[in-house]
Amino acid sequence: MQRKLVQKRVIPIDLSAEAYRRRAHKWADRQEYGRALRYLRRASERAPQNAAVHFDLARLLSEMGFFEESIAVFEYLMKELRQDEAEYDYWLSVNYGNLGEFETALRAARRYLERAPAGELADEAEELIAILEEEQDEVPPEEASETEDPTAEGAAAENEEARLLLEDGHFQEASAVLEQAVSRYPDAIALRNNLALAYFHEGKVGRAIQLAESVIERDQGNIHAHCNLALFHMEMGNRQKAEQEQQLLCRLRPLAYDQREKLASTLGILGADREALALFYPLYQHLGGFDPILAYFTGIAAFNAGRPRLATQIWRQLIENGEEDEEWQQVAEQARNALAVSEWAHRLPYTIGENEPPLEKSVAQKVVWAPRLPDWYPQWLAVADVLESALGQSGRFQQAAALWAYVLTRMGTLPRLRKPEAWAAAIETVMDRIQGSGPVSVRQYGERYRANPRTVSEHVRLLLPLARQSQNIWEETAPFGGKG
Repeated sequence: MQRKLVQKRVIPIDLSAEAYRRRAHKWADRQEYGRALRYLRRASERAPQNAAVHFDLARLLSEMGFFEESIAVFEYLMKELRQDEAEYDYWLSVNYGNLGEFETALRAARRYLERAPAGELADEAEELIAILEEEQDEVPPEEASETEDPTAEGAAAENEEARLLLEDGHFQEASAVLEQAVSRYPDAIALRNNLALAYFHEGKVGRAIQLAESVIERDQGNIHAHCNLALFHMEMGNRQKAEQEQQLLCRLRPLAYDQREKLASTLGILGADREALALFYPLYQHLGGFDPILAYFTGIAAFNAGRPRLATQIWRQLIENGEEDEEWQQVAEQARNALAVSEWAHRLPYTIGENEPPLEKSVAQKVVWAPRLPDWYPQWLAVADVLESALGQSGRFQQAAALWAYVLTRMGTLPRLRKPEAWAAAIETVMDRIQGSGPVSVRQYGERYRANPRTVSEHVRLLLPLARQSQNIWEETAPFGGKG
């Protein structure tokens, strides 16, 4: 019997640069940025002369926080491929702004508007310029440490008093404190933003809207005021105005972490869950291991954005990493409830607590009016900014930021940071000693960060015992392991 020859059907696999680019776009649309980046890197390797591929790569790197690498790709586009698109200037402005090089960032943003005054990113460029100018005008920490403005200090103290009253639901008392504070410190925008929120919770929504609009007249790029205004209009049923504010908010890319969380929370309430997740998730990677509420809301955003597996992963990690304190346990219980409900629910509210009304009031009170950041967050951010400027968005920066958060959570009394650079130098020194990286020179790190070696040594003596309390510090700080 003759054997019949069967020809197997061979399905060709397209491994061209364009195919990898299409796959990258598919994963980016699903917010799987790590996979998208992997495919774009492959595409750029297969087509080193393809400007479109390299532009996609540079833009994605920027959106993921790899600002220095993004700049390098743009330089390759301009120098090697001799491309010069106006849009490059916008993204270079974003990159340099996030690296703290505000003057360079401003030049790039203004150059974009000169070249493309009616371009697709013109509105974003104008908002970015407003943010950069505000950042540029701030006094550097080293200059402000010993000569702080008593007026600013007084405004901050009264704002904190009002913030606590708002958090406890004492809205009339908060209004009284803030009204007096605004009369004493008329230029303190933060006071006006919180007063608008106090009016809102008192039911004086018209006055709240009027005050928020007056803040925007003074400072067009004020993210907190735009977030508040969007929620106020939503509460009043002004759908068209709420949608206009939402469209504006979706275009913003704030540089500061507290602004990112404020914006993410607001977008979540407004129903822009994908945009909220895009803002929440990088914050979660930096702080989620130490801030249960941030982790919980990142999971909510992921679930509502159609990413139930990611939400489950975040909530389970929150539960497994549970600390002994009462707040962590309460949020962990909320995460357990979310896991159970997520099996049948279509959408979950951005709320904490069992007896709270859905959406507006509960979230505006607990999250949106003041970002729910841990007490040690200002100290963490001040030093993390210095570390990021020195190390970039590298693996070492992620570990250093994680170590700094770890020791802050174990300090009985939070330090007053007169010179964040000295603490950054100490963190790098402690990292090397824990990891056994060989002989470490305190003087070397002191010189790198322009800090007094004696001060660095004092900080190292404080930090090292705290850091050594855990044998598996890098495992405990797993959320800092990278982007994507």
